[in-house]
Amino acid sequence: MKTIIASAVCSSLLLLSGCSNSDESKSTTKNSITTPQKSVLASGIEQANIDHSVRPQDNFYRYINGGWMKKNNIPDDKTAIGSFYDLRDKADNDVKAIIEELAATKNLAMGSDEQKVADLFRSYMNTDKRNSLGITPINSIFNAINNLKNKDDLATFFGAYSSSGINNPLALYVNIDEKDSSSYAAYIWQSGLNLPDRDYYFNEEERFVSLRASYLTHIEKMLTLAGLPNAKASAKNIMVLETKLANSHWTRVETRDSEKSYNKISTNKLHTLTNKFNWNAFLSAEGINKQKDIIINQPSFIEGFGKVFDETSLATWQQYLTFNTLNAFSSYLTTDIDNEDFDFFSKQLNGLKEQRPQWKRGVSVVNRNLGEVIGKVYVARHFTPAAKARMSELVENLRNAYGSSIDNLDWMSKDTKKAAQVKLAAFTPKIGYPDQWEDYAKLTINADDLVGNIIRARKVAW
Repeated sequence: MKTIIASAVCSSLLLLSGCSNSDESKSTTKNSITTPQKSVLASGIEQANIDHSVRPQDNFYRYINGGWMKKNNIPDDKTAIGSFYDLRDKADNDVKAIIEELAATKNLAMGSDEQKVADLFRSYMNTDKRNSLGITPINSIFNAINNLKNKDDLATFFGAYSSSGINNPLALYVNIDEKDSSSYAAYIWQSGLNLPDRDYYFNEEERFVSLRASYLTHIEKMLTLAGLPNAKASAKNIMVLETKLANSHWTRVETRDSEKSYNKISTNKLHTLTNKFNWNAFLSAEGINKQKDIIINQPSFIEGFGKVFDETSLATWQQYLTFNTLNAFSSYLTTDIDNEDFDFFSKQLNGLKEQRPQWKRGVSVVNRNLGEVIGKVYVARHFTPAAKARMSELVENLRNAYGSSIDNLDWMSKDTKKAAQVKLAAFTPKIGYPDQWEDYAKLTINADDLVGNIIRARKVAW
């Protein structure tokens, strides 16, 4: 067995570095690696990307990729690079050209796709306007939070403002029913945390302890920059509340169990999970109170949430929602608030060293909120119908070849082959762009109302 494994390893290395299993190769000095004569092997491996100072048996990844890694540094505004990132950069530049051309065009028809793209980009790029407005654009939400009178109002707020992107403990979404692919279903997923998952609140390793301290400082700074009172005390209350919610969160391993996370419950029986929360108020505000049932992904979290919801004062929930509102719109407010948000979530938490240029962020804002609007303009310039037809033909050729392969398999029974062919025929190719574009007719975009644009775009998407 050992001989077979050794031969297999050597055969693999033969393609990459001229490894031989002859007696002559055994006399090669232990630490030496013969440099192949060809610059590119028949296998397609780029010799220039190999690091010959590393023995393949010591670190195969570094051996194969080390040369490339030495020549390619990750830019400070990225955490990774590669061919797909290069494609994204090219697409961003192409989209930038379209957006800047539209933004420079005067008298675009109000309500047209071109006007929406141009004015959303303009509203994002107008830093002076954003700085002069401060937190004024979200004052109406702050007022709604301050005017909450009781826990029923709180449940209503959760439902009413989730479509604006304000985080709350119950993340409601719609997706295909995992056990009935012919229909859609409403789901509720555990939420309410601003750190990535529960481990960030409890792990005692130095990195996590440091991040928790930084997060507490970040909350205080954000509230201070917004000119809100009692920032230090509020930050502590918010951290305590999030930690209590995290205590009931399932771990990442637990959430991967698709059977345990599929729990379809009649809406009129949600109170059996917790009767401390006004489900009708929440679902009515979400617009799905007539939904027959909901799939609860983490039932024990709902139980834990109900207890935390009941035991936490309304004042603390208001502090929590105030910060979550700041968090939801930080990238669209003042430069100081935007930078503070970047410093913690992107720099400290994810390792980015600097912000992307503002125009790139502006392109991302347009893509996120008007994706198919700018998409229509983009494909008209960069992806012709002929190109789509060519790719569609290629996919059909692949499908036909795959079908023939299934028919010729000797390890499949006739019934299994039949089922496989039915599944193959049901495959729907999606090439380049949709056959039917999303309708943004109801979305109003104004050049001087960035936060309003974002809220309206989120609601239309919802």
